[in-house]
Amino acid sequence: HDGRGEALDKRKNRYGLPSNNGNDGFVFCCHSRPDKIDPKTFRVWLNALDRVRHHNQDQQHENMPRMNNAVLWLLKSCDEMEDNLRLIVKEEYPNLS
Repeated sequence: HDGRGEALDKRKNRYGLPSNNGNDGFVFCCHSRPDKIDPKTFRVWLNALDRVRHHNQDQQHENMPRMNNAVLWLLKSCDEMEDNLRLIVKEEYPNLS
């Protein structure tokens, strides 16, 4: 063991991302210009995140591992954009907040 995994976990922890320990974490990320994120695309990403976190309620995906610590990591542009995206999550996907 060369310590790279531990170093990576420390960097991930700094941003609140799931570690490499276990198989319950996954990071969906988009580091494109934030102005390219429209509400429709954001909702598609939230649907994917919701399915990964709560798949065991859907019998069609019984072979997909459940990842309780899956997260969506986006590049922040401004507080207003973050507030608007968080509002969509709060109002439409309360189980993800």
